[in-house]
Amino acid sequence: VTDYCDFVTHPESREKVFRSFLKILREDYSHISRFEFINIKESSPTLLHIPAFASEYGFICSPVESEVTPVLELPSSYDAYISGMGRKGRHELRRKLRKVESLPNVRSEKITAREKILSAIDSFIELHQASSLEKKDFWDKEGMVNFFRDIVCEFADRGWVELNCLYAKDSLVAALLNFVYQNEV
Repeated sequence: VTDYCDFVTHPESREKVFRSFLKILREDYSHISRFEFINIKESSPTLLHIPAFASEYGFICSPVESEVTPVLELPSSYDAYISGMGRKGRHELRRKLRKVESLPNVRSEKITAREKILSAIDSFIELHQASSLEKKDFWDKEGMVNFFRDIVCEFADRGWVELNCLYAKDSLVAALLNFVYQNEV
């Protein structure tokens, strides 16, 4: 389960790493006719080096865009975000916030502590499973629930995860699991 896959390389050794990798593929995996490297970020050095060296090792490299991940650069503050919106957008946001705030017993909570995340993750997973058959199938894969429980605990210990929950009458009605690293979500 990953959004991005890639090689972790030091800039000074990238050429050697990629050439060595392609050589190993050619020598040790010659019986395989196709290799796919998926979910590589557009800015990755891999997209420069693999195509550049592939033909030297007898490979044909055909990069194909399969999915696009939206990236949104946010202003430094909520107020700056609001001021960047158009008049109609600000009006709609205020209207929706008033509507949510008028509901009885509605509260939000950002959970970052390991113990609290561990106790809330099952509710998050149940909510996610109930949202669609595709998401239920995702969670039904062997080991998926345990994988997420483990990674959430590990990341919580490092301050890299937050579970944002919206409750109505003490029932979880919406949740967002964020992985936060070096000030990026």
